[in-house]
Amino acid sequence: MPIDIDLDEDVPVRMEDNPSYQRLKELRKRTDLEARSSPLMREKFTSLDGREYPLRLRYYQVQGVMHLLVMKRFVLGDDTGLGKCSTPDTFVSTGEGLVRLGELNPGGLEPDTFVPVDGRTVSIGGQLHPIKRFYYGGNKPTIRVRTRYDYGVEGTLVHPLLVRTPDGREVWKRLRELEVGDHLCVDRRSGSFAREEPELPLPDMSGSASNLKRYPLPTRMNPELARLLAYIVGESWTGSGYSATISQSREVNPESHADIEALVRSQFGYTGGKPSDTSVPPYSKEIRAYLEGLGIGRGLARDKCVPWPIFRSTRASIAQFLRGLFEAEGYVGPANISFSSASARLAEEVQMLLLQFGIVTKRDSGKVKGYDHIYWTVTVSGEGCRIFAREIGLITARKRAALEAFPPRMNTNHDVVPHARDLVMDLHARILQAVTRRGSNESRAGSGMKQFGNRLSGLQFVKSGRSNPSYKFLQRLLSCSEEAGTSPTPEHEALARVVENHYFYDPITSLDAGSAEVMDLEVDSAEHAYVAGGVVSHNT
Repeated sequence: MPIDIDLDEDVPVRMEDNPSYQRLKELRKRTDLEARSSPLMREKFTSLDGREYPLRLRYYQVQGVMHLLVMKRFVLGDDTGLGKCSTPDTFVSTGEGLVRLGELNPGGLEPDTFVPVDGRTVSIGGQLHPIKRFYYGGNKPTIRVRTRYDYGVEGTLVHPLLVRTPDGREVWKRLRELEVGDHLCVDRRSGSFAREEPELPLPDMSGSASNLKRYPLPTRMNPELARLLAYIVGESWTGSGYSATISQSREVNPESHADIEALVRSQFGYTGGKPSDTSVPPYSKEIRAYLEGLGIGRGLARDKCVPWPIFRSTRASIAQFLRGLFEAEGYVGPANISFSSASARLAEEVQMLLLQFGIVTKRDSGKVKGYDHIYWTVTVSGEGCRIFAREIGLITARKRAALEAFPPRMNTNHDVVPHARDLVMDLHARILQAVTRRGSNESRAGSGMKQFGNRLSGLQFVKSGRSNPSYKFLQRLLSCSEEAGTSPTPEHEALARVVENHYFYDPITSLDAGSAEVMDLEVDSAEHAYVAGGVVSHNT
């Protein structure tokens, strides 16, 4: 509703006595306000995406304008900034586990609309913060950002991501300001899991034949069922509506074959259809319908995905799902662990689930000789292998032995801190100054850096720029600083924050323009951030 206010020539000191002020107080209750057209106000504005849009003030902006016109002294604070959005398929780490952003959309919203969100939280830096509101932005121009390890998001041109800059700072940069080579901050501390296992739907078999054999199917997720679902996703042909036979060789992998047999009996109560040397049934229309209700459809290998209840499961069940999946389709090499699939979606989902445990992985694609379609590989390396062995583990003696054979020191040349040379050298200089004594040879005995032994080996490579410091090096440097009494210094504190955050700094490899439906969250926290697609992302 358009409004007008007659302005007094002189507003009294006591605003309560002024009629215009009283009218303003009434207007604060209104949500149907519009600004009248005026030759003093533009009809269009140029947005940050370079396009022109009609200028329409929101009701609370109209209220603010009227206050500014009437009152001589007034501080106006607008609502949270808009337009910083991601696409619906973006994974977000929440208090209930991983969800796609679109799952939080209540639906039926007009573009540029907020709705309250109750009882949901997001995880950032290992801490849960309430989601205050959901924002729907409609269709907007976007940029799809991907990194060397294939993390990233697609979002609007003004959506900010946390970037480590060449001067050693971590700052927010809008997507349109990003460049190939910029280091995004991948957060591996924000994994959060559901506290209770999700309930599972049973299939409606009322229209089936009266002699259909029924089974005591689980109505709630459990770790053993999660592992069985992984075997089915990894090893089963799911194109049939009557079976979900799991391929596994008794001769090559006797432990896996026996594990699958036992799980089919314990979870489904299935005892029919004798297992062969190369596969394990079940043959059951009801069991197949049950699996379909859990998200295991009838597509081809390239259509496979993680069953939806897994994302909402407890830490124990997700670990067992990943254990079964890597047992079925994984490979343990001399210095890494990998999982391969014809499904791009499954590979992405496995990468995001592993990040929940703090395991950074690299996702690659390529063609296999003799096949036309693309295969995707998720590779665990470095410190991630030790975390995988501890948190996930494998089943067969052959693969467990390969895990145990990893060397005690893994290659860390990717898991390093870029643009840290100046901070490192400044702190080293302070330590050197603090521990060096001057005078005779006798008085200098035991002073200097030699007292720290080889804890700072590799410093020369950092100093020369030949390598970036690893987290282990920074931890050793900080311990030397504490012993030398230089821990309260700005250099020490800055590096301590870097070590505490423990981001994986991943350089951008591609920036692709597009257009998509976008949405965002307003998070009630001082950080004003959440983890989207693995990277630290600013909220609306």
